[in-house]
Amino acid sequence: YYSCNTKNNKSKNSNQLVLDSIKNNVVITAKEDSISLAKISNSKTLSFKFNTDSSGYYLKTINIYSDGILYQKINANKDIENKKFQLIDWNFDGFKDITVLNNCGSGGCSYWIWNYAPKYDKYIYNKELSEVLGLEIDTLNKFIVFHYRAGFHEEVWDTMQ
Repeated sequence: YYSCNTKNNKSKNSNQLVLDSIKNNVVITAKEDSISLAKISNSKTLSFKFNTDSSGYYLKTINIYSDGILYQKINANKDIENKKFQLIDWNFDGFKDITVLNNCGSGGCSYWIWNYAPKYDKYIYNKELSEVLGLEIDTLNKFIVFHYRAGFHEEVWDTMQ
């Protein structure tokens, strides 16, 4: 069990996390349904177009462009809660990964995640992290945190480095 006394003050670590995230551009968020000219690493810039059905609750494909040319097309075919598309470096390899909000509730949030694989020069679906409820990221310590809460009697914390 973990706890902290942050009722009146923010801790130095939480302030540092916010500053670190802003400074290092840890998260890139889509405007509407696209991300233009996102620097996914020090040497690679890509653009992303998220194609949903007319309801906006079903992600059909993700088109990735390099210099205006289709670079990769991902057939997602995933249910989504809303149009929250982001680029986050989940595996701390220096490349931003595609992150799509699957759903969010009282137990936490879950995402669809595609990691950029430099070896293959494309994005690959991450089966291990996708759909995991309560997924969070600690950019300071480079941990993935699994925090799940179900009512007053069940709370689970775990980490992966």
